[in-house]
Amino acid sequence: MKYTLFAVAFCLLFGSFAFAQSGEVNIIPRPQSVSQKEGRFTITKETQISVLDKKDRKIAELLNDYLLAEGGLKLKVVSGPLA
Repeated sequence: MKYTLFAVAFCLLFGSFAFAQSGEVNIIPRPQSVSQKEGRFTITKETQISVLDKKDRKIAELLNDYLLAEGGLKLKVVSGPLA
């Protein structure tokens, strides 16, 4: 009984840390500064993925495959300088 009470207390005390969120945004590459604001970024069928070279195109295609599998959207991948 003593060990059960200890286990429950341990889970209650340290279990809350599992759901704690840090204010840090985890994206790669890490930007020099980030400011979080209210709002959202919506991906639609008109959204395009812009790439500069073949290496970027491979990564864009992986992202596109993921978006197709998870959200049913196949986006256009375009080459050229960023707008």
